[in-house]
Amino acid sequence: MKYKHLPLDLRQVLLAFFSHIIVAKLIHKIMAIEIVTKDDLIQFKNELIKVLEAHFQQNSIEKYSDGTKWLKSNEVERMLKISTTKLQVMRLSGLLPYSKIGNTIFYDLQDVNKVINDHKLKRVIKKR
Repeated sequence: MKYKHLPLDLRQVLLAFFSHIIVAKLIHKIMAIEIVTKDDLIQFKNELIKVLEAHFQQNSIEKYSDGTKWLKSNEVERMLKISTTKLQVMRLSGLLPYSKIGNTIFYDLQDVNKVINDHKLKRVIKKR
């Protein structure tokens, strides 16, 4: 140690002084860092979900000049909670009308809602 020739009191003072400088620099670095809490992350997640939901609701249904709203296959699958194969069966059986441009298949939102309404089940209670 290069301070061995100094008296013990002076070494302690220098050690305390340099320790104070090091601690002050560390505190300064720590103060520059913002602490993110779990609540901050939850709030950020909720805000992000709202923004994404608004974006996808706005952009998922394309409205054309004639007022028709068209959906793509993946949107209909999500809406009806069915598989790609089930949607293909509905399409090929004529249950769900569609339009095809290139490799993209479009479904009229009114047709999808009609299929849903046509398949409503009414519960019949039989009297004994």
